[in-house]
Amino acid sequence: PSWRQRIAIMEAQRQQHVIIGFEPGLGKTFIPVWLYQLLAEQRLAENQGKGRMLYIGPKIVMSELPNRIRPGSVQGIAGHSYYVSDDLAPTVGVITDGLDAAEIEERMNAEVVFCPYTMLNVVKDDIAISDRLAAHRHKTTREPFTLLVADECHKIKGNGDWTERIRHIIHHGLQEFLAEET
Repeated sequence: PSWRQRIAIMEAQRQQHVIIGFEPGLGKTFIPVWLYQLLAEQRLAENQGKGRMLYIGPKIVMSELPNRIRPGSVQGIAGHSYYVSDDLAPTVGVITDGLDAAEIEERMNAEVVFCPYTMLNVVKDDIAISDRLAAHRHKTTREPFTLLVADECHKIKGNGDWTERIRHIIHHGLQEFLAEET
């Protein structure tokens, strides 16, 4: 990791709400994955559950990043994995168009869940996906999401609909918040 990445991680561990905003191509996308792993190790050392990460971002990111955590998670670019072994990689769930409510609920039980901004407004069985994410608890551990990443967070500034949906998710039990801005 670069010195900028290390500083961003240290700052994210020090406080709850962090915006990482340096130039494109300098490794902002890797930071939340690294932070999740560090927090998971810390939680396990404290005899807590591993924790779960909700990654909300542009749809284009969803075509590659999940495969960097667990290859084969989505159809798209295989690329290299951030993890040496699939055994060490967290489980991944990706919320996409065309899923029914039961499939969405199942994917939300993964350790790392990806959801495009465009899916936050989608309603399945009379419940918006953003409301499902806010209320979701893991089916076995009953643990909420413990880390929220808002990639391209400049899209959620102000009082727009996405901003309100992200706030709703944050105020329903998230323990950490990491925003990534380009």
